[in-house]
Amino acid sequence: MKGKGRGWKGESQRHRMSAYGIKTNFNPSQEKNLKRLLRNHELGNLKAHDYKGMADLINSNIEFTMSYEELAEEEINKESNLAYDIADEFGQIFGNIKHTGWFKKAVAEALEEQDIADNKFLASGISISEMKEINKHKGKYYFSKDTMRFFNSIIHTKGNLIKDKYFVESIQDTHTGADRQYRVHQFDIDTGKVTKLEEFSILSEANDYARSL
Repeated sequence: MKGKGRGWKGESQRHRMSAYGIKTNFNPSQEKNLKRLLRNHELGNLKAHDYKGMADLINSNIEFTMSYEELAEEEINKESNLAYDIADEFGQIFGNIKHTGWFKKAVAEALEEQDIADNKFLASGISISEMKEINKHKGKYYFSKDTMRFFNSIIHTKGNLIKDKYFVESIQDTHTGADRQYRVHQFDIDTGKVTKLEEFSILSEANDYARSL
């Protein structure tokens, strides 16, 4: 990995990661997700002695991430409202452009912009990492590595909880080949309990519902 973007220190950081058993052979999409993971967990300035304790967290989370292009392809395949809205913005008929590369890129950029806007809106409050710590402290295992691996779970809400209590997670049964399902959950800070509110087949619809609560 090269580059010196925020939360990343180039080859020297890569070597320290490798020494502590953290995966470093990522494709470009995974590398981008790892940088985002580091920022979301406030790990941008890791010291050498911190890496060993973070190895399992990083390895388990980076395995269950999706690039914006993967999410965009899913939105297009399921003909979501977001995909139709992007087609309308370009003055195009969705059916005529749904298989084009430029359209998938446009939907991916819209999803990324939506994430950025959400993070600015949620500049203060309970972070996703804090929620996981509270859940663990209360003796629950919802966000344990084994649980998330079993359900092939991805937490799509970035930065902080929506309105200090809601977040979007997706799961997928890889044994049956079922489509990924997107769930809106409510988190109880006092008990650490996670309660499912609604389930959707499209990420953008789950995000819209969570923000409407």
